[in-house]
Amino acid sequence: MKKLNYCVLIIFIIFTFHLINNFIILKQDTVPLFFDEGGFYNLSVSYYKYLFSSPKIGRFFHHIYSISNFYPPLVFIERIPFFAIWGVSQDVAVLANLPFLFMLIYFTFLIGKYIADAKTGLLAAFLISFYPGVYGFSRTNFITIPVAAMVAVSLYLLLRTESFSNRKLSILLGISMGLGLLIKWLYVLYILPAMLFIVLESLVRHRQTRISTMFINVLLSAGAAIVVALPWYLPNIKNLIPMLFTASYDNPNWLNFVGYLKDNPFRLGLLSYATVMERYQLYTYYTILFIFFLIRYLLSKNSSLKWV
Repeated sequence: MKKLNYCVLIIFIIFTFHLINNFIILKQDTVPLFFDEGGFYNLSVSYYKYLFSSPKIGRFFHHIYSISNFYPPLVFIERIPFFAIWGVSQDVAVLANLPFLFMLIYFTFLIGKYIADAKTGLLAAFLISFYPGVYGFSRTNFITIPVAAMVAVSLYLLLRTESFSNRKLSILLGISMGLGLLIKWLYVLYILPAMLFIVLESLVRHRQTRISTMFINVLLSAGAAIVVALPWYLPNIKNLIPMLFTASYDNPNWLNFVGYLKDNPFRLGLLSYATVMERYQLYTYYTILFIFFLIRYLLSKNSSLKWV
């Protein structure tokens, strides 16, 4: 218990540093939000105003999809209590990302602790909080940190399901996936490969009785995710599908898709998330560090979780 309290204290110290640091920088920053950041701020304000202009709370949730048919609403709804307490401003909208930053740091610690030990978890939490892509984006109005936080939560719960043998944790995983989908639809690209690996690994290693339990829990997990996310996605699916295809292939010419594919085979829009990792998210030092330890971990004979 003392060791756990010691770890939690260190995590709070790390988070407090980022909180104070971001607050100081935002006080000095007078540049208004623009492009996507400005758009996300306007959406946040729209949800806030719509809530207090709605005669009933049920009406607010019933028509919530009408505010934006492209960006899911969870991040913007999360900012409502911040606006209500500290007022509507761009700095408040940015600082509303801090709970997600804490989630990212804490659940990264839990992942490291589960895989190895508490010291590994603390090191992982420290490193991820100072990744340039996290350190910098934590004081912006992008939804990058909320997505990363929900991925960390879901990965931890995925590990704790023990190959989907634990039904309660499988359902909790599904709920977290539904919440992740309500932050951004690309969230699924980060959690799905890990889930597929767990399922395939279980098919190879486990007995038939274990496999049947696993499939039931996978279905329950997927069902929980659908129940949480479907109320927003169902009314907007017609708008999302063409937008998703466009984002996935870097705005192709759909009237001549075959020709576009032939002339531009490497312009997959989704690959940009991987190609900008070194330039904008990790930078050279962290990228080299990441590749080195990933290879070292994968080659370790004692590693049974080689997909992490």
